[in-house]
Amino acid sequence: MRIPRAIFAAAATAGVLALSLAGAALPANAVLVEDPSLSVQSSSSTDNCIGLDSGKVDTEGDPATVTATAPYGQLIDGYCVKSGTVAYYYDVVPPAAEIEFAHPDKDSVSHWSVSYVDGSFIEPTLTGSLAGECVTNAPWIVYDVVLNDPDGVVATDLVSLVFTDGTNTETIELGTLVDGKLSGKALWPGATVAEDGVTPTGWPGWAFVDGEWVVTDENFAWTRDLTEVTLVVNPELTVDLAYPAVTLDCAPPSTGSGTGNASTTATSTAATGLAATGFDGGPIGIVAALLAVAGLALLAVTWVRRRRA
Repeated sequence: MRIPRAIFAAAATAGVLALSLAGAALPANAVLVEDPSLSVQSSSSTDNCIGLDSGKVDTEGDPATVTATAPYGQLIDGYCVKSGTVAYYYDVVPPAAEIEFAHPDKDSVSHWSVSYVDGSFIEPTLTGSLAGECVTNAPWIVYDVVLNDPDGVVATDLVSLVFTDGTNTETIELGTLVDGKLSGKALWPGATVAEDGVTPTGWPGWAFVDGEWVVTDENFAWTRDLTEVTLVVNPELTVDLAYPAVTLDCAPPSTGSGTGNASTTATSTAATGLAATGFDGGPIGIVAALLAVAGLALLAVTWVRRRRA
């Protein structure tokens, strides 16, 4: 990283002090070089982060953070950030294709710059699988994510899951990669469970109104029609995912009841229906049937005797 040497000698002490204040604000992928005097430098307003490869970049709207992306084939190995009269220079170890940073002691960034190195590295790859499953009648997303980043160029370990239908978008943060891996389960958007973490209390596309569960277009109903979502680390990965089929074991409670579920209704209906033969007689019906058979037998005997006579 090419760090400007033209600084004011009177600001050296302020630079060392700024280093101690800025340490906690560094992004995870940025560290300071061993010599603090070359790592964090204080300057007058004439030093506007102009000494690095990108040149000075002015921000718009005084953003709290800035995201910088290296050109194709290169990586960012250092950056300068300034707001007011103090510019700070940091090394990025290992170099990264994209970084996000903030000013260490201001709430906004006025301008910045970055330096580049050759970006010969193995492209990171993201693999993963998702499945919609019903667990105790609640819709969950079971996930397994693996990031292969041998050269450490990915700037974040946070894994997000993005649902979108082109109009609506919902993002779920699944967690942080550990040794490049993350697995677990998360509730489907719009689904809720009780404090026990198991008992379902809400479903996407359903609402409990006046003591009844009714279908609604709200509460993330649109997510139930999706067939794929996007896993995002950086890189991204589009993965097939469908809402669990609404069966007797995975559905909101039956209409008109605040408790129970659809399986209760189905079971009671089957129990009160006709038998397979269609016969629905009681004891009287059985006696009548026996008398009818006996009558036919008597007629047959009488007919045979007359023939013989």
